[in-house]
Amino acid sequence: MKIVPFLLLSSSILLATGGCTSNQSSNESNSVKSEAALHDIYEYNHSVFLFRFGNVVKTLSQANSPTDLIYAKGYIDSYLMDNPNFIPGVISENKSTYNKLVVTKIQADMDNLFVDIGLYTKYLQNLVQKDDIETIKKLKPELDKMYMLERELNDDRYSKEKEVKEYQEKLKELHFLIKDRLKK
Repeated sequence: MKIVPFLLLSSSILLATGGCTSNQSSNESNSVKSEAALHDIYEYNHSVFLFRFGNVVKTLSQANSPTDLIYAKGYIDSYLMDNPNFIPGVISENKSTYNKLVVTKIQADMDNLFVDIGLYTKYLQNLVQKDDIETIKKLKPELDKMYMLERELNDDRYSKEKEVKEYQEKLKELHFLIKDRLKK
């Protein structure tokens, strides 16, 4: 008869500790899932906004008349309507998460990426609103270069320590082009 209470007590302890382990595994699993989801959200935001910027500069680089500017105006309005810094801004508030998503040494450049692109897009918007096709035509080499850089930056090397050096060089090149144009 003494064996029944012992089995009952042992079973209870086993179930209780098994339940705790299960909750801990569940919490760890949820944490991994959350990090994966944040990575996917960050990557999607990064890719979509770079692509939309690419549409702006590519369309303007091919513009030959004020009529061609109509498409560019739509791309510009679409880009500026949303805030590309919202998702990165929210995620970067939690440094431990942000450090897992973006290599630490380029975080400042990544934080400024969409700020700079937004300022440049507003500069282009001003030219398009004025139907200043002549100035836009003169910008063709710059716009082509920006499009090429957008294509080279539209991946996830920002999150890979071994591949970040080349990515950082392209990122700095884009920042320089934008800053150089905006100070003129």
